[in-house]
Amino acid sequence: MSGIHARGTARRVQSQGNHDVPCALFLQGPTGIYLIDPAHSTIGLSVRHTMTAEVRGAFTAFEGLLKLDGSRPTRSEAYFSVQTGSLETGVPERDAQVTGPDFLDSATLPLMSFRSTEVLRADGRFRMAGHLRIKDVEAPADLDLEFGGTSLDAYGQHRVRWAGTAVSTTVKLVLDVCAVLRG
Repeated sequence: MSGIHARGTARRVQSQGNHDVPCALFLQGPTGIYLIDPAHSTIGLSVRHTMTAEVRGAFTAFEGLLKLDGSRPTRSEAYFSVQTGSLETGVPERDAQVTGPDFLDSATLPLMSFRSTEVLRADGRFRMAGHLRIKDVEAPADLDLEFGGTSLDAYGQHRVRWAGTAVSTTVKLVLDVCAVLRG
């Protein structure tokens, strides 16, 4: 499926309320401010190419912040930024084309970002509505979210596992608008 895909872990850097007891993480859900751990996370892009092939790539430089409210998940928030020039598809010529002025134009506009505006819960799943900015274009985007659980790492720090996929029509819309603007 074409879109932006992300998965990984985040490390809690600040707790909120009385959720310092590890048991509370498992009973109510994680609460606090978490930083995305780039060493254990990926943010990738996949797009249809010539109607038959799908090109996949991964960004190697990104950061993100999750503000989680375990007792009221719909109050949670997320912020991500990606260095568009860090895209790697496994083909250097393709990387240069996609990150070049015809598509992402990372030399002029090096950041792609997402900021949430609302979290909706339905059937035990979450959808995070927000704004995705690619190049000079910002469009509404929905991330379908999966919560993968919580754990303590080897250093006793709280971690959450997560995965999300941006609805493909939003990514296509933003890239189509960028193509129109360039030409």
